[in-house]
Amino acid sequence: MRPLFLVFLLLVSAQCAAQPGRPSLGASTDRRAQKLFDEAVAQYGLRDFAAAEAACTEAIERDPAFFDGWMLRAQLREDAARWGEAYADASSACRARPDLVGAWHRAYLVRLAFRAGAYAEAVAALKGLGAWQPPAESERPAWELLTRSVAFADSAVRSPGPTEAVPLPGTVNTPAPEYYPALVLEGNRMLFTREVQSNRGRQEDFFWAEKRTDGWEVTGPAVGVNTSAGNEGAPTLRGDGRMLVFTACEEPGYGYGPREGQGSCDLFEARWVAEAGRFGPAENLGLPNSRAWESQPSLSADGTTLLYVRSGRDGEGRRWQDVYIARRGENGRFGAGQPLPGPVNTPMNEENPMLHPDGTSLYFASDGHPGFGGMDLFVSRLQPDGTWGDPVNLGFPINTAADENSLLVAPDGRVAYFATDRETPGNLDLWMLDLPEEVAATPQRALTGRVFDATTREPLAAEVELRREDGAFHARLSSDRADGTFALPLPEVGSLRFTVDLKGYAFYSAAVAAAEFREQAVEIALERWKVGTTLTLRDVRFATNSAELAATDQAELDQLVALLAPGRERIRITGHTDATGSAAVNLDLSARRAATVRDYLVARGIDGARLVAEGRGAAEPVATNETPEGRALNRRTEITVIE
Repeated sequence: MRPLFLVFLLLVSAQCAAQPGRPSLGASTDRRAQKLFDEAVAQYGLRDFAAAEAACTEAIERDPAFFDGWMLRAQLREDAARWGEAYADASSACRARPDLVGAWHRAYLVRLAFRAGAYAEAVAALKGLGAWQPPAESERPAWELLTRSVAFADSAVRSPGPTEAVPLPGTVNTPAPEYYPALVLEGNRMLFTREVQSNRGRQEDFFWAEKRTDGWEVTGPAVGVNTSAGNEGAPTLRGDGRMLVFTACEEPGYGYGPREGQGSCDLFEARWVAEAGRFGPAENLGLPNSRAWESQPSLSADGTTLLYVRSGRDGEGRRWQDVYIARRGENGRFGAGQPLPGPVNTPMNEENPMLHPDGTSLYFASDGHPGFGGMDLFVSRLQPDGTWGDPVNLGFPINTAADENSLLVAPDGRVAYFATDRETPGNLDLWMLDLPEEVAATPQRALTGRVFDATTREPLAAEVELRREDGAFHARLSSDRADGTFALPLPEVGSLRFTVDLKGYAFYSAAVAAAEFREQAVEIALERWKVGTTLTLRDVRFATNSAELAATDQAELDQLVALLAPGRERIRITGHTDATGSAAVNLDLSARRAATVRDYLVARGIDGARLVAEGRGAAEPVATNETPEGRALNRRTEITVIE
């Protein structure tokens, strides 16, 4: 609810000019003080705010009971976001002339006390208003948000969380501003924005930093995307660090520099060139951009989902700013963005979305949800229906009466990085803190590896995918064509089904958990799908001691269907068991399981004449039968191309 005190003053001044002898009720009886006040109003209209404040101050010093003088200076200080001073001035006005104080003035005190962080005083002022509502219906939603925020903040500061923020150790922070950090999945490399001096003045560039034992060490600028005169800002990285999306804005006399843009600010994409050790040329992202303002992108760890902020003005000139989402299509390009589904966006401002590598935790800044004043940080969780749930305020002291913004949560889900000028006002630095458990993300570890041809050892660009136990998608990307490498987010708890697939090759499939890959990268050697190739299936899900398939997702068999459907090759399906039980029982069970797999394939369109099923029982072990792990390896289904 924006105060209209200056408008009121100008109307009173106009009335007084037309009808001499009818001064404002809050005017001063000191003629010099009133003249200074009139001068302050004139300077305000000329936008010389320093002169207006100086004249107001002198008027108040001459007449400490000057109600209009106190209120105008409160307005000036509010305009400068000096909330504590503005609240003190408005309070002084009300104490000096309590006979003039009405509901509007008390509502103004509520707002100023809240923005100053004086939550108890805001509660007291609010109680004095009772059930008051603004006369204008258009102002009521903002008033309702304010009253809810007052109650929330007053309660929250009485039970602060255990979080303590500290400056980022190392060489990242300098006397120049640093902000907008981005991390790779392994958590050991950071890309951040720094203001630097150029021949065109101050501009933004990207810099790399690496995590060392004693902090973060800057290793140099991001070669390939920084320009000598333009601004690059708000970077986001795919988990492997090989795809960068960032914001570049049109500048007077320079435009977008070497790039092609559509609006005032656009999103651009640059891919890492492994052979050159640098980013390639940046390209406009296309459909997510519009004639509006697009900025502050956040990529999912696999690069398939993009969140960003779009801002514009409606037909009545009111500015809006919301979080949008876009998906990458099969052609490798992002489609048109849509407003984020769910209650994250409000009629106010949402900024700086950050999608955590867990894929279900979204951190963002907003002034449209109950908070502590200004922009607060929130988390929203992805719901089963694809919408994003009710935002949860990160609490005090992460959020304060000041503006908080630009939060990055590390893959471990607990450590968060953010930019603040709390130690050096006017100069942003990067700080870090530990999130309370209730607003933390699900810890993720990087599943890294390399895909290559089993015979030639040449790197392959294969589709690498992780799915949950119920078959739901978790993450996917293509391994890098240059060296076959990949990195995907793997939850610290539980396991996922991991598949690697490439046309013309036998696919790879296994259940993996983060604990298996703490110190190693996985090596995936794919065999060409030809006569003699054997594909081992370890995740065909049978009921215990039965040949019946379990009533659950059979993703591995569905992947086999996709492999066989386009071809005409004949295959042999061989069932194997461990050595538990008698040889005869195991042989029978393995044969029946092989037949069940054959029936599954036929039911899904594979010609039965191409399929031969047989059982080998425990006769051909691939591991010891003396351990649970070995027996699990021996229980398998093999698919062999026979002609």
